[in-house]
Amino acid sequence: IDGYIRNRYLTKEVLFSCALEMVAFMIHPANQKLFMVDTSPSGRIVMAGMREIRLSDSDLTKIKKVREIILDNANDFKTIPVLANEVKISEQKLKYGFLELFKQTIWDFQNNVRMSKAVWLIQEGKTSFEDISKAVGYHSQSAFYSAFKNWCGVTPGQLKKSLLQHRES
Repeated sequence: IDGYIRNRYLTKEVLFSCALEMVAFMIHPANQKLFMVDTSPSGRIVMAGMREIRLSDSDLTKIKKVREIILDNANDFKTIPVLANEVKISEQKLKYGFLELFKQTIWDFQNNVRMSKAVWLIQEGKTSFEDISKAVGYHSQSAFYSAFKNWCGVTPGQLKKSLLQHRES
């Protein structure tokens, strides 16, 4: 920061202004929840629309367990009811608690895990697309291609070609 100030890229006044703006952002009622740490021993409260859902420490542990289950089983897409039953938590607590803790839906998280594994397998270059689609839980190669393109913006074949070109250059 000193270098920026010495070169007049960032004056003390601008730095002070930025600090004030950040403090104003933090104390604004609409943003306070972003900066608050819930230290209550009873867990958290999350909102499901206008309804409050209370999550105990045990519920939070179960939600974190679901995340681990998904990470460990990229080839097995599980529905919310199946996951909730597996860790013995209500579907509502799981759904809203997961979103609160990890800032994405369970479906998005599962999809990101599956597609990240697919990218890794494509980069490795030793596995056929058919085997990759099965390895990430798709029974249909065309469904995998479509989901991959929606997720990545290119087909698995286009990604592989691009990776090969990059390696050659």
